[in-house]
Amino acid sequence: MYKKRGMIQAQIFVYILILIIAGLIVLFGYRAVTSLKQKSSQISLVQFENKLKNDIETIAIKAGTVKTEKYSLPSGYSEVCFVDLEHINPDDIMNHPLIKDSVESNAAQNVFLIGPDSFETYYIKALQISNYPYFSCHNIMMGTIELQIEGKGDAAAVRPSAYEHYCQNAHDYDLCDGLDIFFGPGYKNECCAKFELCC
Repeated sequence: MYKKRGMIQAQIFVYILILIIAGLIVLFGYRAVTSLKQKSSQISLVQFENKLKNDIETIAIKAGTVKTEKYSLPSGYSEVCFVDLEHINPDDIMNHPLIKDSVESNAAQNVFLIGPDSFETYYIKALQISNYPYFSCHNIMMGTIELQIEGKGDAAAVRPSAYEHYCQNAHDYDLCDGLDIFFGPGYKNECCAKFELCC
């Protein structure tokens, strides 16, 4: 009887030990996966910054050159904003208090990545916005954004490639003439060429 009781106690001890080990494996596995995701996100951010900076600096010296580039971003970001620090009036920045504060405090930041719980900033010297209000934000679609970069000789003007949804709205509500004002010169023509809208 004592032998039987001893065996039961030993089995209970083994089961408890197995549960503890399994729990530790799950905990360490979860931490490892979370850490890997964070590192992957950080690498994606560095790659985005380096590619954008390299593209802008390369195209800036080629006056008249226009290139369309696609950029990948990690999840957690829904919008990217650009500011022309030479021409911007902080009062023209609407609905982005953190960016407005950055400009008002003369921080050397002109690229802003925004998400519900994320906010990253960069500075790219040759970056420019060609048109008023010298501030533009663009939605990140499916983790990517497509930008047009135009060389000015000493700077590069950045604007988003035409997005069908915006072109369609402008077409439907007779706002096509405002596309070039809001998104930059050539946006209306691109809507026409790519989607046969606002022609």
